[in-house]
Amino acid sequence: MAKIGLKQLDNILSGSLQVSGSAGVTGSISTTGTGSFGTVIATNFSGDGSQLTGITSVTTSSIENLNAGIISGSEQLPSGIISGSEQLPSGIVSGSSQLPSGIVSASVLSSGEQGTITLTNNGVATNVDSGLQVGDSPTFAGLTTTGDVTIQGKLTAEVYAISSSVTHMTRSFSSGSTIFGDDITDTHQFTGSILISGSLVDTNIISGSSQLPSGIISGSEQLPSGIVSGSAQITSLLPSGVVSGSSQIISISDNAPSNPVQGDLWWKSDDGNLYVYYDGYWVISIDTTTVLPDGTISGSAQLPTGIISGSSQLPSGIISGSTQIFTAVTSSGDISGSGTGSFGVINVGGGVFTSASLASGGSGVSAYTDLTGVPSGIISGSEQLPSGIISGSSQLPSGIISGSSQLPSGIISGSTHVFSAVTSSGDISGSGTGSFGVINVGGGVFTSASLAAGGGGSTDTSYNGNRRILQTGFPTLFSASFNPGTDGTISDFLDAVFYPNTAPSVSASAFDVNEFEVSGSVIGTITATDAEALSSEISFDTQSSYTDDFFKIHSGSGEITLNTMSTASMNTEARPQDSLSSHPFLIQVSDTITTSNATIHIRVIPNTAPKFRTSGIGGSVITSNTGSVNENTTNGTTVLTMFVTDDEADTISLSPLSQSANNHFSSSFSNVVGGKQLLIKTNTGSFDFESITSYNLAISASDQHFGSTPSSSGFITTMPILVNVTDNLAPTMASQVFSVNESEGSFPDIGLGGVSNSVTEVGTITTNDNEGDTVTFLNLSLTSGSGGGNTGQSDPSNNPFQVTSAGVIQLKSTQFLNSDIFNQYKYNATYQDNFNAASSSGVITINIQDDAQPSITTNVSGNSFHIIESALSGSSIRVGSNGRTGTIADINSNETVLFSITPSGSLPSNTKDTGSLGISSTGNLSVGFDVSGSNYNFDSGNVLSGSVTITNNFGTTNTTNINVSMSINNAPTPSFSNTSANLNTNGARPSNTLTTISFTDSEGDSLTHDEFTFTDPSGQLNTNKVGDTYQVRATTNLSGSQVYQMTASIKDEHGFRTGTTEHTITIAQAPIGTLTTNGTFYVIESATNGATIYTNSNGRSGTQGDLGVNYSPNYNSAAVASFTSSNSDINVSSTGALTLGFNLSGSVSKSGDTLGSNITFRDQYDNVGSGSITINVVTNNAPAISFSPSSVTLSAEQAISGSFVTSASFTDTESDSINYDTFSITGTHGSLFSSERVGDAVLITTNTDLSASSYSFNAHVRDQHGFNAATQSLSITVKPMIYLYKNTNVLVLDGSESTAITQLGDAGGDDVGITSGSFMGQLKAGKIGDSTITESGGKQMLLIASQSVNHLANDGGTSTFRQFGNVNLSGNSDNGHQFMVLYPSSSQVFQKPNSLRAGLGGSTAREFTVFNDNSSSDQAITAGLHYFGTDGGVKVFGNDRWGMIFSLDASTNPTQFYHLLSSSGSAPSSEV
Repeated sequence: MAKIGLKQLDNILSGSLQVSGSAGVTGSISTTGTGSFGTVIATNFSGDGSQLTGITSVTTSSIENLNAGIISGSEQLPSGIISGSEQLPSGIVSGSSQLPSGIVSASVLSSGEQGTITLTNNGVATNVDSGLQVGDSPTFAGLTTTGDVTIQGKLTAEVYAISSSVTHMTRSFSSGSTIFGDDITDTHQFTGSILISGSLVDTNIISGSSQLPSGIISGSEQLPSGIVSGSAQITSLLPSGVVSGSSQIISISDNAPSNPVQGDLWWKSDDGNLYVYYDGYWVISIDTTTVLPDGTISGSAQLPTGIISGSSQLPSGIISGSTQIFTAVTSSGDISGSGTGSFGVINVGGGVFTSASLASGGSGVSAYTDLTGVPSGIISGSEQLPSGIISGSSQLPSGIISGSSQLPSGIISGSTHVFSAVTSSGDISGSGTGSFGVINVGGGVFTSASLAAGGGGSTDTSYNGNRRILQTGFPTLFSASFNPGTDGTISDFLDAVFYPNTAPSVSASAFDVNEFEVSGSVIGTITATDAEALSSEISFDTQSSYTDDFFKIHSGSGEITLNTMSTASMNTEARPQDSLSSHPFLIQVSDTITTSNATIHIRVIPNTAPKFRTSGIGGSVITSNTGSVNENTTNGTTVLTMFVTDDEADTISLSPLSQSANNHFSSSFSNVVGGKQLLIKTNTGSFDFESITSYNLAISASDQHFGSTPSSSGFITTMPILVNVTDNLAPTMASQVFSVNESEGSFPDIGLGGVSNSVTEVGTITTNDNEGDTVTFLNLSLTSGSGGGNTGQSDPSNNPFQVTSAGVIQLKSTQFLNSDIFNQYKYNATYQDNFNAASSSGVITINIQDDAQPSITTNVSGNSFHIIESALSGSSIRVGSNGRTGTIADINSNETVLFSITPSGSLPSNTKDTGSLGISSTGNLSVGFDVSGSNYNFDSGNVLSGSVTITNNFGTTNTTNINVSMSINNAPTPSFSNTSANLNTNGARPSNTLTTISFTDSEGDSLTHDEFTFTDPSGQLNTNKVGDTYQVRATTNLSGSQVYQMTASIKDEHGFRTGTTEHTITIAQAPIGTLTTNGTFYVIESATNGATIYTNSNGRSGTQGDLGVNYSPNYNSAAVASFTSSNSDINVSSTGALTLGFNLSGSVSKSGDTLGSNITFRDQYDNVGSGSITINVVTNNAPAISFSPSSVTLSAEQAISGSFVTSASFTDTESDSINYDTFSITGTHGSLFSSERVGDAVLITTNTDLSASSYSFNAHVRDQHGFNAATQSLSITVKPMIYLYKNTNVLVLDGSESTAITQLGDAGGDDVGITSGSFMGQLKAGKIGDSTITESGGKQMLLIASQSVNHLANDGGTSTFRQFGNVNLSGNSDNGHQFMVLYPSSSQVFQKPNSLRAGLGGSTAREFTVFNDNSSSDQAITAGLHYFGTDGGVKVFGNDRWGMIFSLDASTNPTQFYHLLSSSGSAPSSEV
């Protein structure tokens, strides 16, 4: 192509310019088209640069007119923003080229081992020493770790700051000291408890006397001899009751102590006095103040005048004490006293009077020699008197006169000797008369009046009861502040408190009863109230003064009834309640103590005649009545309604209706509540005002008593009735106006169909008839018409209306009306009722109204509709703003109309700037052209306008304008739906969908996928089309904790607009997982390689230890794929199952140790994590030993050498084999026993004879592993044997105990010089327990019973000898046999006798009696006792000393039981 110089060109170049090389422009160059340049070099660029594309670099010193915010050079940056390395201060390195030689810069750092950093620079890895090695000791300003810190050496710190989250601290070293704080001002706070197993030393606390200064005494042992430091040192020297310390004092307080006992002391702290509790009172022991508490008398000087405080104040002859009391007073004259005499018994004239006989008014008894049943405290004889009480003159000291015979001459012992009071504890007798004011006998008080009346004595004395009750034990009385108010005797007080009585009161005092009620009729019931009496204690009666006998009252219920027929004549007295005449009924009511009278006023209500009433039973009483009928009244019409009542509710009778003429009326009645209802009705329908204007009627009502007595003639009432006839008036009519629309008539067809009208109702003429009679219309006469011929709308009808007989105006059928030609018709109407002649009044006017214009409305405000810009011809216009859905635009009218629209019709397809509208027969609007592609669109904002005209069937029209706006056709909307499960580093991998792009188009338009674009700034995403959606996927594994941006755009089929949506997704970092366990791990110390590790604490059974990994959150079903154990001693399978990797048994590890390992785990996404586990080594338990029997009690016979004791069996928790070679027996008595294995058991036997005693041993054994030895102890009890023998028929032990022992072979009875071959010789030689013991002469002792017991006489209530059972000693030619009991004399045998007694009743310790219970007699027997030792070296069942008890008399009883009893005991119950 030829090169063209620019100077050859005009300054404006139209067309295209192609430059294949370079072009230089010295001026400016501008273009309105598109330029494509390889390189553009210019000193200045002008424009906003919005159309520049594909620019990779720009070199310019000035770019102008860029959009705001676009920075084109560093000079536009704000101050302080660095845009290049030349702006950096000196020393700041911005690139590796600035680094000195030897300095390495790299973007990748790693560490292969501690203290070494690996730098990878340009693909070359270099190890750099970081300067921190294992052996280094660095110093840090601070250290924070989120994991565990393990310190294998010593941790030294100036301050320990332990947070509240630290729950425990463990010392792993075995010894050492810890110092807390720097000085004594430091504070150390511990929450919880401190356990100290050693000592706690405080140098400031004195823990021993050695720390005390010289001279300080810390104990009584430091005191010099003779110094007493406590009462304990002298209590033995103190007399009983002496207080040696304050601890012996009872109480110090302001108030007296509760529950004192005799001798208690109380220091009253508020007055400073010491009181002692004596005889029920606190008595001042030491008065420490000069002012005693108010009311406390400390001396006789405080007593009021006249109060005697000592016998020395009494006048001569006054008896002041019991020592002066006479046992008996005898007087031959009278004894009188102005006071009270107290006697046990009074003997008058030989008669003996006691309190009881005087109280009963009885006479004295002739003899009084004995008292029985005398209450405690009553002295009936001098022997009962305490020492010092004189009961007879013989006891009186010399000079004391006890009788008148001792009186000197001149002393009178008769009535002139009047005592103010005489008290005797004995009898007072006199041959004369004794005169007393009051006699007090045995507590009974007798006065002259009570004795004269034969009454009993009284203990009444004056008592002030006029006080408020203060006893809170009576809460009701206390709360009510009850005051008995008595000031008489105690009896008065008690009666006021416990037996108060008020007279009963009556509840009602007035009743009414009708006249003529029959006898027995109930009048009413009165009730009585009494505060103290029970209802059953109240009774009623008539007063004795009531003699009329008209009424009676029930004694119990208080019901009053008639005793005769009631008459008004009974009313004789005005009652106070209402002053009405009534009858006074006198009654009384009693509560068994008090009677109250009352007057009950009963009024007999006089009978009255029935009454006529209006409106109802309770209506007004009337004496006459007036009704009316009209000429139009029909037969059976009710004229009057009345009611008849009787005040006494008597039966009412009504007479027939009395009429003046023609019988035009009738009467009827019915019963109603409270009386009768009376109806007066017409008996005809023929009433004529012009003939008769009124009727006179009458009817009477009487009650049941009318005519029964001469005085009953007034019990009838006659009611006069007047019925008036009223005249019937003719009806009238006023002028009335009606209207009808012209369209109600006929009209022709104009496209909606013609109409020939039928008869149409216009309205109803109203008339006025006073009586409401039916009015009949006869005619409707035209007075003003159109004059037309009724041929069409232009020739309307002349007389189009008519009237029915009921007055309904009607438009005749087939009538043409036209208000424009004639609009008002007038008529006259003729009418009448049934009682008057026809008449005509008023004008009927009928107006013809114009046909109303039909309404035209739209279904949108302002007639503004919408159509979408993509609509095609025929599409409905819409009300909604989107122009495509919802309600269709609609034109409405209140009538049936024809629609027309402008503009209308189809437009040529090439017409794009005009439009047409369509309307359906129902008014729906549509477009008549393709809007899409026309000039009508949303962006241009143009509106399609038109008008709609409607015409009704009568030809009336109406018009409205409409506007149609263009609605937008929206672009499709891309939306993203994330696959949440893949938005993590496990799921964000190629082929996995991260998010799905779908589209919504509000118009439902099809998508144009050719217009779809997807941008991804990261370059790691792409899309996969699936139908109308796109799946966004990663092209590589995405990094975690990063946000990825993307944008999707597309158009719909119309292509009006492009829809674009931006979206971001965040990729979460998947967790590496956390190691989990199914519990705490254990393995038994005897485990071997491959053994299962368990969660059961026994380490040998249960659930296998298992590892797992918890991924939280778990992304994409992450699961552990493999485990690796750092310790080869612990194996872990790929599923996490734990087993042992070596032989633990025999290793250095044992129970209490732990095994540990670091476990590395990896999931299917190659996420690697780790955690540590610990396995606890637990004990291999020792075997368990069981003894059978587990409790061993043997008799001495069963405990000889070689006897079986028990069998040991074994169980092992781990089912290990038992190592029987390790079985051994130890313990206190272990050497006495031997063991032998028999199968799986070990038999244990004695290896020597065991005497009666308690033994124990320990058995030991190990299992096959021998880790631990089992130990089990066993206790053995050996009980002694006792034997019962009887002699043969030739052996007789006769005489005394010593004789019998001699006969047995021990002549001296001293266990020395035993006759060889004798019974004693045999016993000493060890024959004890043999079934037969034979002496050298052939005599025998036969064993008949034996026992193994510890108690010889009685064991827990059981007789030991009795347990031998029946001892049959019969035979021997009826001479009987003797018995002998042998027993060990050892410490294991209790109740061994020291001596025997031939009978009960003894009291010597260890003295016993042998008692025989047989069929002949029960008695103690004579028996002997002897103790002996066996021969040297001989032991019988481990015992070398024995005792024997033997009978000295033979017994012949075949049935008998023996008992060994304590001689001080009692005989047992007989069994035989």
